[in-house]
Amino acid sequence: MDDPQRLSEIYSEGLTFDEFVVRAGRKGGIFRRNYRATTVPEDLAASLARMVRHHGGLRLFAMAEDWCPDAAENVPVLAKMSEISPDIQMRCFVRTEHPELDDQLQVRGASRIPALLVCTPSYEVLGVWQERPQPAYAIISSIKDLKEKGQPTGHLAAELRQGYQGGELRRATMQEVLQLVEERTPRDVGE
Repeated sequence: MDDPQRLSEIYSEGLTFDEFVVRAGRKGGIFRRNYRATTVPEDLAASLARMVRHHGGLRLFAMAEDWCPDAAENVPVLAKMSEISPDIQMRCFVRTEHPELDDQLQVRGASRIPALLVCTPSYEVLGVWQERPQPAYAIISSIKDLKEKGQPTGHLAAELRQGYQGGELRRATMQEVLQLVEERTPRDVGE
């Protein structure tokens, strides 16, 4: 979507993270728990602050559904990242209610949630991130392979849970989002 005016209009329709969580009802507890368990490491916070200074802020469009386990793990991470600076603002969008935005968040023709659109305050698109960090994809792929072979997968499901609970996969999510913005941020800004 190359229309900043339209992106601005869509953004104004979004929910804050707290509004999204309240709307999720009982399922919101998972989002809250993961939010409380998430911290942004100092090195990533410093990188994000540098990017925010360069771009004058960031606007995050987080597409999600409350039933999605990947959204429950990763949207709280994005919410924590948005608290690094008052110049980062995040809005949440329920996919079924925003098909126009969902169409714009497709990567390689696929619609997945959660999805994140990162923009400048003037709604210049900096990048799109989808679903889960790469290390989680690797674990999910292994689970699918084992299931196809009729082998047990419980140990890998536990590894995935521990990866999020231990913070490794949350950090990976943050790093991937930062990498999107980094690609559009000169290295010498704020260093």
